Amino acid sequence: MSRAGLLTLVNVLLLKNRNMADGEDPYAHGIASCLNCHGLTVVQSTFESNFAHTAGAVYVVSSPGGATILNSTLSGNAADTDAGSIAVENAPVHISGCSFNDEKVESFGAWGGALNILNSTSVVVEDTRFDGCYVASAGGALHLHNSTATLTNVSCSSCTADTYGGCVALTFSNLTVRGSTFDSNTCYFTGGAFHLDRASALYVYNTTFNNNTAPYGGAINGQEDDGLVELHGCSLTGNSAADKGGAVHLESDRFAFLATDTLFANNTVDELGGAVACTAANCSFTNCTLRNNTARLGGAVWSSSAKLLALQEAAVVATKQNTVEAYMRRR
Repeated sequence: MSRAGLLTLVNVLLLKNRNMADGEDPYAHGIASCLNCHGLTVVQSTFESNFAHTAGAVYVVSSPGGATILNSTLSGNAADTDAGSIAVENAPVHISGCSFNDEKVESFGAWGGALNILNSTSVVVEDTRFDGCYVASAGGALHLHNSTATLTNVSCSSCTADTYGGCVALTFSNLTVRGSTFDSNTCYFTGGAFHLDRASALYVYNTTFNNNTAPYGGAINGQEDDGLVELHGCSLTGNSAADKGGAVHLESDRFAFLATDTLFANNTVDELGGAVACTAANCSFTNCTLRNNTARLGGAVWSSSAKLLALQEAAVVATKQNTVEAYMRRR
């Protein structure tokens, strides 16, 4: 642990370490901790099967240098409350060339199966994989709160959250995603891959969402006021939901959704919106293709109001199921 200077780990193996301090202890967090220090850097190192009250591997708070994790492997780490692997608060984050495998937090109300990041204005995650991570509440791989982040060339597969966001959960945050893949993630309530609320924004470019599942929003769920989801050049295929939005579900009269040059294919839902369900949200599709999606109502798109749905140069490939339906709510 470091409180003042720099903490650097290069080619280090940290295996089966346990931080047994309870939650009231300021040292109850992480196997490598940086509290009010100048920064923590980890290079070509391995964290395996470690445990702490918060942050099973790395904990960084109020550090101007932040956390830099490069070309490292984090596997089987766990925490009692939040962040199975890494927790960062009030500090920048740079993660590159890493893999996170089977990180988990099993306590109810926990955040971030692998990463929990709070109050950070600079979060960069690139060339990194998340596989099989789990959280009992929100963000199977990553939770962001009051932060601004970019994910580039990230793969997230087979991650699970019990409540919000099988891979990623956002609160009061802005996230840009580029050239990434989200496959076979699961949430048991909202957002098989992504969940965002509380004035969060998600901008996604050239990214694929395949075979994700949740009751609401098989791939993406957005809700609450002043939220935004934009998809540009993306592909959403084979996602599924039980209630609304086989691929995407948006809910709030002050939530906006925009899709351009994006494919929605072979998504399914038991009830409303085989590809997309817009419950009071403003939804717009430009130069998109919606093909072979299935639902009880609105096989391609379902909207609670025709006034809130815009289709511009959108190809809706007709089948019996792949239809667009908009309903005006009775006043």
